[in-house]
Amino acid sequence: MTPMKKKRIIIYVPIVMALLLLTASASYGQTGNLLGQVTFSTDCGFLSGVGSGVGVGITFDGTNLWYSCYNSKNSSDPNHFDLHKADPKTGGVIASYDVAGGMGALAYDATRNVIWAGEGDGVASNQGVVIKIPLDANKNVAGPYQVAFAVPEAFASPSSPQDIVDGLAIDNATNTLYIHYDFATEIAMYNASTGQFLGFIPEAAGIKNGTPVMANPPVPNCVVSGVAVGGNVLFQAADYCDYVWAVDKTTQAEDTTASFSIASSVGSSFDEKALTCDTSTFGGNDAIWVKGVFSPQQAFAFELPPNSCGVGGQPSAGGSVTLLPNSLTFTNQAVGTTSAAQAVTLSNSENVTLSISSIAITGANSGDFGQTNNCGTSLAANSSCTINVTFTPTASGTRTATLAVTDNASGSPQTASLSGSGVAPTATLSPTSLTFSNQNVGTTSAPQAVTLANSGSATLSISSIAIAGANSSDFAQTNNCGTSLAANSSCTINVTFTPTASGSRSATLSVSDNASNSPQTASLSGTGGEPERHRNKHPLGDAFSYVAVIRQPAGQHHQRGSGRDGFQHGQFDRDHQQHWHHRDQQRRLCPDQQLRDLARG
Repeated sequence: MTPMKKKRIIIYVPIVMALLLLTASASYGQTGNLLGQVTFSTDCGFLSGVGSGVGVGITFDGTNLWYSCYNSKNSSDPNHFDLHKADPKTGGVIASYDVAGGMGALAYDATRNVIWAGEGDGVASNQGVVIKIPLDANKNVAGPYQVAFAVPEAFASPSSPQDIVDGLAIDNATNTLYIHYDFATEIAMYNASTGQFLGFIPEAAGIKNGTPVMANPPVPNCVVSGVAVGGNVLFQAADYCDYVWAVDKTTQAEDTTASFSIASSVGSSFDEKALTCDTSTFGGNDAIWVKGVFSPQQAFAFELPPNSCGVGGQPSAGGSVTLLPNSLTFTNQAVGTTSAAQAVTLSNSENVTLSISSIAITGANSGDFGQTNNCGTSLAANSSCTINVTFTPTASGTRTATLAVTDNASGSPQTASLSGSGVAPTATLSPTSLTFSNQNVGTTSAPQAVTLANSGSATLSISSIAIAGANSSDFAQTNNCGTSLAANSSCTINVTFTPTASGSRSATLSVSDNASNSPQTASLSGTGGEPERHRNKHPLGDAFSYVAVIRQPAGQHHQRGSGRDGFQHGQFDRDHQQHWHHRDQQRRLCPDQQLRDLARG
C-alpha cells in the first residue's frame, strides 16, 4: 500500500445554494421513469478559464450526492475545487474540496466510509491511480487522500493504455472494486483490500451495437463508461448513448427488467458518463443517477425495479435482514443460575449472501447475558440462522443489554433488546441466640426452637444445617426444613442441650445456603450441673448427710454415719426398732423395713 499522499485540502462552502431542481411528476412503477433532475450550483468551469469543465464522477452516500471535476490546475483560482458535496433534491452544493487537483470516477464505500476515486488530469497528473478519500461521521472529507493502488493499464482492447478512470463501483459483499478506463471494452475487477487483479467482465453485449445520440460524437458507436453495483447486477452506462445496461456479473446476460433507455428524457447533447444508486431520495424507490460530462453539470435520476440497487457497495434491498423477535424477557431468574435459552432468528431474505462481522451482546449488564449461534460468518440468500440467548443474573433486580448483529446489510447492526429480572432468597435465623441453664450433666434439655425464614423472592437452597464450635457435641438439632425453602416461607430447627461436663458450654448453629448472607448463625450456650447423689434423709431432718449400712449377724445391725448432731452408731432391737445414740439420747427412728429401703437406696 502506498503511503498517505501529502496533499493540501481546501474546503469551500458556497453561500448560494440551489440553482435548479426539477422533480418528475411521473408515477412510480416503471423502469426508466425520470424521477428527478438537478443542475449543480457549482460547475467544473473556472474563473480563470483554466480547466476543461469536464465532470466525470458521481456517487451517493445515502444522504448526499458527490461529484468530481476532472482537472483544476490553477491553484490560485477560488473555483478550482475537484470534489463537491451536494443536496440531491436541489443540486445546491454543500461543501467543495481541493483534494487531488483533479479526479475521475467516484464510488462511495459505506463499509469503510471512504470515497474511492480515480485521479484525474490535475497537478499530480497521476492518471490510472485509485485513491481513497476518508470521511467523518457527518460525511465530510476528514483528511488527506491515500493512494490505494496503481491499476495496470493493459486491456484486451484497445491496445493502447487509457488513463481516465471513468467508471468505479464497490461491491462490499465480495470486497471487489470494479474499474473502467476510458474507451476500454472490459471492466476490470480488483480486490478492494489488496489491489490484487481478479479478472475482467466484458462490456454489455448491446453497447457495441448501440447508436450514439449525441450530436457529432467522436466515435461511431457507443463506449462503456460509468458503472454501478446492485446485488448481482452490474449497471453500465455508455458515452454518447441513450441507454443504461444491467447485466448479471456472473453470466454477463442482460437483465432486461433493469435496463432502460433515456432517449426521451434528455437532450441530444447529454453525454452520460457516471452512475450511482440511490434508495432514499425518492420515497424509498430505487433509482439510479446518470451524470452528464460537460457543462452545465447535470444529473438525472431514473427509476429502477424494487430491490435492484444498493448504496455504498451494500447489497440491494432485495428483501431484508431481520432479527426476530426484537426483544427477549427473562423473568425471576435466581441470581447465579442460568436460564433456559431463548431463540432469536436472523433471517436474510435478500437475494445476496449476508456477510456477518460479529454477533455480540452489549449494554449496561451485558455480562449477565450469553449467546451461542449457528450463523457463522455468512448467511446465504433467503436463509436464516438461530441465536440462543441465556440469562445468568449477577445481582437481583432488572438487568438489561442489547443483542447486536453487525453485517453488510443496509440496516446493520440489527438489534434485539434483552431484559431480565434477577431474584434472590433472603434468609434469617430467629432468635440468633439460645441459652440453656443448669442442665445436669448427661441429661437432655427440653428443645428450644429457631425459625429459618426466607423473605426473598427466590427459593432458598439449603446445603446444610449443622452445629459447630467448641462444645458442638453437647448440642443437637432436628428440623423440618429439607433441602429447599420456598420464597416467603419458614421452617423450624429444634435444638437440645445434653452437657457432657459441668460448667459453661457453647457452640454455634449454622445454616449454609444460597442466600448472599450465608451461612446464617445462632449462638448456643448452656450450663452443665453436678449429678445428684443418693441422700438418706434423717427422719428428724438433716442430721445426717448420708447413711452407710453394715450388715451384722441377725439381731444387730450397725449403721455408721456422720452428721451434724454427732451420731456415733445405732442398733436394731428384736422388735426391729432402730435406736440411734446421740449424746446419750435414744430416739425411735424407723422400722427395719425403712432402713432396708434406705440401704437399697
